Amino acid sequence: DVAEDAAIGRLYLPREMLERHGIDWSDPASVMAQPGYPALWRELADLAAHHFDETRRHLAACSADMRPARVMMEVYERNFRRMRALSDWELADPAVSKRLVGKFEKLVISFTTWLRGR
Repeated sequence: DVAEDAAIGRLYLPREMLERHGIDWSDPASVMAQPGYPALWRELADLAAHHFDETRRHLAACSADMRPARVMMEVYERNFRRMRALSDWELADPAVSKRLVGKFEKLVISFTTWLRGR
């Protein structure tokens, strides 16, 4: 979470992307408020989507022992899809929660993943 990291003076975004989107990273707390942030986030999201696809393919070839990884993947991917649906304004607003999968939904994901086995 960019806002959480910024609160402790940290920023874990690629410098090349920050530069490409005209974002000054000297103050991590100001990064999300800069006009280029939503475009940077969406560029990173495109890369992440590719990695989710690759991971899903690899997990499909794994045994049922990998169910915990499948649960984690499903939770993170649901959060990711919901974040991608946010407006640019919502993405840049630290007050808008980015943790969109609640406890009950996590339980449902765990249960259905366990039942499916592989």
